[in-house]
Amino acid sequence: MVHKANLTSGLGAYVAPDVPVVVSLHCALRCEAKTQWWFRRTFGLSPERWIYRRAAKVIGVSEGLTDEAVREFVLSTSNVASIYNPRERPEDAGEMAPEQEGLFDKPVVLGVGRLSAQKDFAMLLCAFAETTRNHDANLLILGAGPEHEALEDKAAELGISDRVFLPGFVENPIAYMKQAAVFALSSRHEGFPMVLVEAMQSGVPIVATGCRHGPLEMLDHGRFGTIVAVGDWRALGTAIAAELEAPQDLEATRAKRAQWLAQFDPEIIAAQYVKLMREVLSHASGSDASRPRRQLHDVAVS
Repeated sequence: MVHKANLTSGLGAYVAPDVPVVVSLHCALRCEAKTQWWFRRTFGLSPERWIYRRAAKVIGVSEGLTDEAVREFVLSTSNVASIYNPRERPEDAGEMAPEQEGLFDKPVVLGVGRLSAQKDFAMLLCAFAETTRNHDANLLILGAGPEHEALEDKAAELGISDRVFLPGFVENPIAYMKQAAVFALSSRHEGFPMVLVEAMQSGVPIVATGCRHGPLEMLDHGRFGTIVAVGDWRALGTAIAAELEAPQDLEATRAKRAQWLAQFDPEIIAAQYVKLMREVLSHASGSDASRPRRQLHDVAVS
């Protein structure tokens, strides 16, 4: 878990203050109790605040998350940075399971993620039930997690069990995205949902909640997908229906998104990390002239 690694590394900064520690935040800090990390739910943010203020640098995987860290942990803006997660290469699309190919005989609304309260797939089920009043489509949700049975029960309650499919975790969902009619992200909170990058490079139309944090930045405030309010299943259903009715040109959509997606290329992200590490080492060396210049591998990163 990233949370545990950050705490351990932060404690290391206290025990060995001469070793610069860089920590990385990957999920919204403030959220509903049922979706909150158990440690924060029990102890609040105070332990992390004490630890992260001793880090040489705190990285947020989105600008929104970085801004939240500054506020919640009372950090100096000089001690934080925003670096996005890198995308996989477009050619690394994986393959669709043969037993699921038949689902795409109808338009498919696709969701991807852990089956947990954070992802709010129950809300997506409500939106899809509304959409199917006027559209013959299937809903495919790729992922595993503790809410699997509850989602099956919800689909039965809504009368859409014959159109909802939960086949489990898929390592690489891009092959599914390339065949889907709509990709839907229904999360209550995030940090930097990689599935949106994957969906953008696949060319599929995107509908997403404007949750904290990531979707607004990643979709350029609606330029590359439709944004709806968190928890608003009616708005999500309306947006899905609109995309099902709109003409699709995946190649044109991919071309339109290509330049925007370049900022997530691995080479660019790696260069940003190398630059940041060199700055951290330079600052650490300069703060104590008697200490030899550190090498890149002397930085503790989590």
